[in-house]
Amino acid sequence: MNEPTAIRDRNVGDGNPVYIVAEMSANHGGDYSRAVRILQEAKTAGADAVKLQTYTADTLTIKSEQDCFRIGHGSLWEGKRLYDLYQEAYTPWEWHPKLKEVARRLGLDLFSSPFDATAVEFLETMDVPCYKISSFEIIDIPLIRRVARTGKPMILSTGMATREEIDEAVREARTHGARGIVLLSVSAYPAPAEEMNLRAIPRLSHDFGFPVGLSDHTLGSAAPVAAVALGACLMKNTLRFPVRLPVRIVRFQWNPRSSRPWWKLFVERRKLSENLITFWGRKRRRVALSGALCLWSKRWRRATFSPRPTSVPFGRRTGCLPVITRRCWAAARRVGYNAGRR
Repeated sequence: MNEPTAIRDRNVGDGNPVYIVAEMSANHGGDYSRAVRILQEAKTAGADAVKLQTYTADTLTIKSEQDCFRIGHGSLWEGKRLYDLYQEAYTPWEWHPKLKEVARRLGLDLFSSPFDATAVEFLETMDVPCYKISSFEIIDIPLIRRVARTGKPMILSTGMATREEIDEAVREARTHGARGIVLLSVSAYPAPAEEMNLRAIPRLSHDFGFPVGLSDHTLGSAAPVAAVALGACLMKNTLRFPVRLPVRIVRFQWNPRSSRPWWKLFVERRKLSENLITFWGRKRRRVALSGALCLWSKRWRRATFSPRPTSVPFGRRTGCLPVITRRCWAAARRVGYNAGRR
């Protein structure tokens, strides 16, 4: 049995109730009143906490017309520039303290996923109870170190990580002072049932000694049911309420007011469960994703860029040239690519 992790006044882990986190994501649509409504709906639906995302388009990617900064085939956002997507989706930082106060009055915890050190510094002024590292950022070791130094619980999302990458992230988090939860996550929107690999939950718990949860992006309810049966102690799902939002946003989210006949839901759970539990250790010891989906999802990771044009060829060390890390499309194939702004 693993030692529970305390998030504010709640113990999360074996022998404790499942900690339920509602992800706001971009569902506020740029409307503060809608963001408040989402908090209220989360409380009504029975959530314990609401999670935000703290970034700006400039801290996450580069404003560029190059193909590697435009989303490719196979995504809900195909053809869109990454910069435009994040500019549209981000939660204004001035909302964060106000939303935290609303959450406090409702009896909800509120925390966030930071995407760079400036976001961590900002969130520390709000005294958030914990942090979540996105599965795309699990290889951002400087960010993990900075979050760990706060001494607060860290939720590591492992959706596209190999065993070696998780080992390194957990080691750095422990070394720099974090108390952590390893969060199993499938980083596809929506996530197919056959990609869930829920048997990784007890394996992660055994191997790392942390409580384990599930970031659920499936379209049904079978995944969280099966995950809890396998020992998941934290459940995260994106929450919206019935308003008109772009199809690209709502397709992978849970509506607390939706309903369907009980028997139909039961059959759906039964059929999905047959695909949800797959075996650990296939192909490079991935924790959550199949080979094809893992490679596809890694395209969203950060790569290293020079912020100004350079003649250094791909793959060559840049020496003293200034570099930054930003998200691009197909990062798995373009790590180290030198891309000047244009």
